[in-house]
Amino acid sequence: MQSLRVARLLLVGAWWRLSGSARAGRTLVRGLAGGREREQVVAGMILGASGERAQALLRAEIAAGDPAPNIVTLLGDVGDTGRSDDQDVLQALAEQSEDVGTRRAAVDALRVLRLRGKPADEDAAQ
Repeated sequence: MQSLRVARLLLVGAWWRLSGSARAGRTLVRGLAGGREREQVVAGMILGASGERAQALLRAEIAAGDPAPNIVTLLGDVGDTGRSDDQDVLQALAEQSEDVGTRRAAVDALRVLRLRGKPADEDAAQ
C-alpha cells in the first residue's frame, strides 16, 4: 500500500513540475508534512529539487498555522536569502511555536538560511 502512495506522489510531483498545479503542490506539501517516512522523503526531494517553485507552497503552509518541522526545515533549504520576511517568520516560529520540534527546526532553518546568504569568503573567515 505504501508503494502505491509513493508512486502517486511521484506522479503528482511530475504533474506539478509540468503544470504548476496548485492542487498538486498542496498534495506534495501534505505528503511532506504528514505522510509516512517514505512519502515524506519523496515529497521533500521533489519540493527541494524545485527550489524557488516550492517557496510559495511552504510559506502558505507555514502561514496556515503550526507547520510540521519538515516544512520549516525545507524553507530554510530553499528559502530566499534576500527575503527578510522568511527570516522573520522563522524567528517567530523559533520563539513562539508550541511544538518543540518545530521550534528546533526553525532555529536550524534560520541558521541554514543565514549561511546560504553569506559569500563563501566571509563564511571561510569565521
